Amino acid sequence: MAQDYIIFGFSADKRNVYKAELEHDFSTDKDKLEICSNYVTDGNERHGIGSVGLRMIVKLARMLGCKEINGRAESYLDRTKEGEERLRNFYKKNGFVFEENDIYFSMKL
Repeated sequence: MAQDYIIFGFSADKRNVYKAELEHDFSTDKDKLEICSNYVTDGNERHGIGSVGLRMIVKLARMLGCKEINGRAESYLDRTKEGEERLRNFYKKNGFVFEENDIYFSMKL
């Protein structure tokens, strides 16, 4: 069984600056939260918005009793090697781990 969640972030002038789409799988053999998409809107990068969003995701996962958060680090805007490495570093900085040379990340709770 699964439940979907969406987290939005807005600026003081009510512009959408952040969005995350999540799926909570609460089957009997697993209890995890998957980050399906997670992004900061254009022009709002590098201000800590994404990191705050991830903290909200971790908080939600804990409230739901999840044992793990996972996802796929894939940039839709910067598909260069540097863009991929920047995205991997973003998730690592926020406590997520990657399998070696993989785009899938996870965090045990």
